[in-house]
Amino acid sequence: PVKLNRGRLQTVHEDNITSETTFIVSVPPMHGYLQKSLPEEGSFGADAKSSLIFTQQEIDDGAILYVQTAPD
Repeated sequence: PVKLNRGRLQTVHEDNITSETTFIVSVPPMHGYLQKSLPEEGSFGADAKSSLIFTQQEIDDGAILYVQTAPD
């Protein structure tokens, strides 16, 4: 798994703080999946039927992972 971080995915808006900036992934990656890692609750990933929602703060904290399951 690869942690998404500010170097890979970052958005900034002067009026918002990182915990208010929300990403909604409605189409999962073709060659893997995104996983949200929550220390107190374990981990979960997005399947083809559900959206994964996360914030810029979760990216900054290293809580969003990309797991590749197929080549390319």
